[in-house]
Amino acid sequence: DILNKSTVPMVQSKFVGGIESIALNGLGTVNSRLALVEASSCTGLVIYTHGAGNGPFSNPERTIVPVIERTIELGKPVLLTTSIYGGKVNPKLYEAGRKMEDAGGIPTFDMTPAAAEVKLAWSMGLPEFTTGGVNFIREIFNRDLVGEKGNPDLVTR
Repeated sequence: DILNKSTVPMVQSKFVGGIESIALNGLGTVNSRLALVEASSCTGLVIYTHGAGNGPFSNPERTIVPVIERTIELGKPVLLTTSIYGGKVNPKLYEAGRKMEDAGGIPTFDMTPAAAEVKLAWSMGLPEFTTGGVNFIREIFNRDLVGEKGNPDLVTR
């Protein structure tokens, strides 16, 4: 089991495609976003939040929370990353971030969006994902496997 290793072995993984992304830029409605994640071609979701993990939640037409909840119900992981270069996601800073995390979103803290997407595609290709699902992804994103997290103090809870 990869999560029980103190070092990461060279693990062959079939990178999984079909990971969709949503930028919280005010475009898109709940229904259009639900259609995206409910498509059989969608295997996971990366949400580009505002700054340190903020986003719309009070406007029922634009909130991302039901989209996260539905994606998790479908057994598809949801990552919360930032749209800000060099930014860090901390869902505890804003009410919207807490709501997104409570709905099932997995914060990527100070990982770059590209590193987060690659780690997700790699993780979903591992055999442990078949049995562990979203919980396996949540656990693997709480660990620094190869230096992809710049500040380990940021991920302590």
